[in-house]
Amino acid sequence: MTRIQLLNAANYWTQRKDTDAPSIECQITSGANFLMALGLFAEIFPRIPRLATGIVQRLPDWINDVAESQQGRDEAGLDGWKGEPREDHNVLAWALDQVVGRKVNTFRWNLSLAEIFLEISRSRPVIVSGIFGQYRTADGVMHDRAHVVCLTGLETSQEDVAIAPAVDLAQITAALIADSYGDFHTDYASAKGAECRFTIAELQHILHDQDAPTKWGHTYTPVISLSVETPEPAKESPSAVENERTG
Repeated sequence: MTRIQLLNAANYWTQRKDTDAPSIECQITSGANFLMALGLFAEIFPRIPRLATGIVQRLPDWINDVAESQQGRDEAGLDGWKGEPREDHNVLAWALDQVVGRKVNTFRWNLSLAEIFLEISRSRPVIVSGIFGQYRTADGVMHDRAHVVCLTGLETSQEDVAIAPAVDLAQITAALIADSYGDFHTDYASAKGAECRFTIAELQHILHDQDAPTKWGHTYTPVISLSVETPEPAKESPSAVENERTG
């Protein structure tokens, strides 16, 4: 068996400790896990804002501040997005580029599962989204749980997967996902989401577009450097946060 896991469990970020709107910050926090899986934390650490207390801001909270900034709102407006900027896929890609200081992320609507797992085999994580079951609101109505996670690894019987020109999906025994809210297979009763195991059949049904041959995904895009400045912490940022990445 060949195993690829790009994210060390100690470097996993949970959205449950995000300081703005933790229940809905799966996209932002999956972006943080994407950067960690790429091994970019040391590169971006000097750029991370310090809070008023001198504490380094949590990475997901910084990405959120960038996405929710006026420039982020302008980017969302260009995209025709009416909701919170952090929930727009193109804004997330833009915000991750701003945080790193160069182009690192592109949102695509037309990825096959084979293409997605080829990225993993080349040591590049992929942010994916879909409908992860349902949840019941206080009025008793069931709703689809739209959710964003980061695909960080795989287990396969394909011995040459790291160098082969294509990934054989039939040989993948588990897709390894960093789910910032916890474990889907416990209906999120467990907050432990650093390595959640999914089958290819599950992902084919869960991921956007459901049961379709192509999927949505954020892929790594190594391009030229950007001339950007480190954004100041938002005035409404908390004065102190727990800089802990295990959930």
